[in-house]
Amino acid sequence: MTTDSIPEGFVEVKFEDIIPGEKIPFAIYIQIYHKQDSRYFLRRVCRKDELYNVVLRNILFKRKLQSLYIHQKDYRAYLRYISEIKAISGFRHAQIKDEKRLVLYGKAVEAITELLSRPVNKEAMQESIYLVDNLFRNMVKNPDLFEDMYKLFQQDTSVFNHSSNVSILTISFGIFMKFDQATIKLLGLGALYHDVGLSKIDQKILLKTSPLTPQEWELIKMHPKEGGKILKGGTIFPGTALRIVEEHHEQTNGKGYPKGLKGNQISNMAKLVSIVDQFESMTTEKPYRAAFTPSNALKQIYIEETSKNVRDVIVKFIKYLGGKNN
Repeated sequence: MTTDSIPEGFVEVKFEDIIPGEKIPFAIYIQIYHKQDSRYFLRRVCRKDELYNVVLRNILFKRKLQSLYIHQKDYRAYLRYISEIKAISGFRHAQIKDEKRLVLYGKAVEAITELLSRPVNKEAMQESIYLVDNLFRNMVKNPDLFEDMYKLFQQDTSVFNHSSNVSILTISFGIFMKFDQATIKLLGLGALYHDVGLSKIDQKILLKTSPLTPQEWELIKMHPKEGGKILKGGTIFPGTALRIVEEHHEQTNGKGYPKGLKGNQISNMAKLVSIVDQFESMTTEKPYRAAFTPSNALKQIYIEETSKNVRDVIVKFIKYLGGKNN
């Protein structure tokens, strides 16, 4: 990259100083090399007053950028932004920690995406078990790096990222709950594949921004059953984890799907993953709606649950997200 061809009226700023998760009071540009013309030009990647999200930050991070560019007229707003950020206690420590967290999360999502893109077979299942075990060990070894990890989840609507997020959050929550290692791994494995049945659904339906038709909704409601078929057909999948896949949309009041199970007919592991699944989905922006705030999502999940036992788990999940000891 070079500064020789930066258009007049733009200035260079440090890539590392722009923090994801905040609305930025200036537009951000990156320098692109155009091979056909053998020249550099600027491309806007974030509008003024738009959220500079983690997904964009990860994409730019992989390009190994040292600099970003802003309009010269926005430089004063940039200086105010930097002053406010650096005024926060522990800014540099938090920045380093966030950088490690981004890398760790990015690697996990990349590995899970690659895994879920392949056919379900014995080899893939062995790798899945290894991956869940590796995530578990990393979380036990570096628990501070997984604090507030869910804040990284809110920017991507893909099925693969959703499965990655639910699995990571479920494993972390299982550690918080002090479950034994074998239970946590089964939870993580079930969470990893909980939406595998969506691979049988037409992508046009999954990406639809308008309301689903009754027929389309019925197809969506069959994905837990389809997921069970995939996992039973291609490999030996632990029965306890399989129930998570098949029952994660069942509700204790019997109004869930696909079987309409009630109360204790639903496995406790499926109930736990269902809480995490709902939270991750609700706090992630969708093509058809804005993201819920974490507090509003938790409030709705709690209100809609009728079982006292499951509500108790939701309360513990709230404490976990708040960083409190159970």
